[in-house]
Amino acid sequence: MKIILIIMVGFSSLSFLTSVTNVRENFHSSINNEDGLRKLVVSKAFPDSYVTRGYKGVAKSMLAEFAFFPTTKLQYFNSGTTIIDKCIGASANNVELRYMRLLVQINAPSLLGYSSNISTDLSYLKQYLPKSSISKAWKGKFIDNLLAGKYLSESQRDMLKVLKASFK
Repeated sequence: MKIILIIMVGFSSLSFLTSVTNVRENFHSSINNEDGLRKLVVSKAFPDSYVTRGYKGVAKSMLAEFAFFPTTKLQYFNSGTTIIDKCIGASANNVELRYMRLLVQINAPSLLGYSSNISTDLSYLKQYLPKSSISKAWKGKFIDNLLAGKYLSESQRDMLKVLKASFK
């Protein structure tokens, strides 16, 4: 009986890791694609988790880039960032959620007022991303995406470059 339970737990853990990888891949392949972002936001293909919700929140906030009317842009952005912040509130130690919020913050214009956690999230990534179970390839992809941020300071950029070098 114990063996069956251990096998079931093992398969459910493997299934969760696979689903996290799938939502991660889906998001990153859709970053500059409105249709792909829209599909991710409404997708039921991934199990409900804070990581899945976080990626959906980032995708929703990124849809602001494709909206025409300023009010629609603001609605997408605020709705997406609310989702991300709720996920972090419930799972504050999740390094991938911190990456997601930082990705939005460093690409958001300052007039939106969504930049108060940049230093905290950068410090958190610096400390915990190297220790996380996320593959080196994904860690590098995360850092590359952050380095492409529109509103990243030189000191922040330098810190991310040092962090990326530690993954090699």
